Amino acid sequence: MKKSPFLFILAVFTIFLNSSSYSQTLLNFNPSLQVSKFISTQKTSYPIFLPHIGIGFASGVRAGLMVQATENFSGEISAGYDLANFTSASDEEKRYGVGVSYRYSEKIPVFISALFAIGDRGEKANLRSPKYYYSLNAGYIWLTKFSMNFFARGGFALRYYYERSTETVHYDTLLPNIDIGFGYSF
Repeated sequence: MKKSPFLFILAVFTIFLNSSSYSQTLLNFNPSLQVSKFISTQKTSYPIFLPHIGIGFASGVRAGLMVQATENFSGEISAGYDLANFTSASDEEKRYGVGVSYRYSEKIPVFISALFAIGDRGEKANLRSPKYYYSLNAGYIWLTKFSMNFFARGGFALRYYYERSTETVHYDTLLPNIDIGFGYSF
């Protein structure tokens, strides 16, 4: 059976038309345009709630809640334990924290935050308990509604402690603070 060159040319021409229109689609693809379309379609109603779990030097291992009240301002509360609770059997310090954050706009996922945490050993308190942590951080969070969200921040924390024998608060040390976490927003 003799193959017709016409069918071969028609097949090549059809493939060429399809591939050229597909390549035009690829050539016209603009990632920044796609990102701006994605950002503009996100739901921007506030408040946004983000229950989360996290780990950090100042705030400890914790469960918490971030509330993005407006486009720029958010607050958070948390409760958990000191990191040393997981590395030492003798340390039983609980951590309670509160913080505020500011982000420039929802298109820029960078924020700055100020955190305060208190570490208390309760009835098993030693002479240097409770401890107070003041932390200033810069971080990343791309916060959208109804999605899993990851955050990371870093900065410095000042640690103070309450001296029970003299009933005074003393400066202890300046610590680097790294804090990461994730949660589901709604």
